[in-house]
Amino acid sequence: MQRYRPAILHLQYTGFLSFYPWLARLRGVKKVFLTDQTSRPEGHEISKAPAWKRAGTRIVNQPLTSVISISDYNRRCIVDAGLLPQRKVVRLYNAVDLTRRNTSST
Repeated sequence: MQRYRPAILHLQYTGFLSFYPWLARLRGVKKVFLTDQTSRPEGHEISKAPAWKRAGTRIVNQPLTSVISISDYNRRCIVDAGLLPQRKVVRLYNAVDLTRRNTSST
């Protein structure tokens, strides 16, 4: 970050709780995004996290511009647990839409 001075940082596979968003902001990065690709175990029941966990997670992730969730279920897990405000969590499917491919010959 010091060498290239990026304006945007996109974090993947770093874990939901890390010091990277704070480090990025301290280094002048304007926007920090995190893609959450967490897999929950089969039968996982979504519930509100304890107050201390909600508060801690919001403080640690305060510098994040947005969390990108890979599915509606994944997004619902984060929002319903109260870990981040709903406005900070967006869903962007982790897939390719093959119905939009170009089938014409070149």
